[in-house]
Amino acid sequence: MEIDVVSIEQGRAILKMQVRPDMMNGAGRLLWGILAVVADEAMALALCPLPAETEGIAPISESTSFIRWVLEVVILAEGHVIRKGRRLRSRKVKYS
Repeated sequence: MEIDVVSIEQGRAILKMQVRPDMMNGAGRLLWGILAVVADEAMALALCPLPAETEGIAPISESTSFIRWVLEVVILAEGHVIRKGRRLRSRKVKYS
């Protein structure tokens, strides 16, 4: 799986991934786990864009809601930091 960084800055990251046929399920839709991997990376880079800034982050929960299935050949994932507290951070990802 190849994920490209389109842009990255503190609090926001945009990633692009080429969808391959082996990433699709039997119905021709992108597997949910692939979306989860891209979302996790977009959120991590939005929170800590530079390797030296990693603060020992680890997710404590993750939730995904679908509006429609991904059928496109290329997806963009835009990660945003919603709130950055001392111990907990809230982040979200929007796909297009």
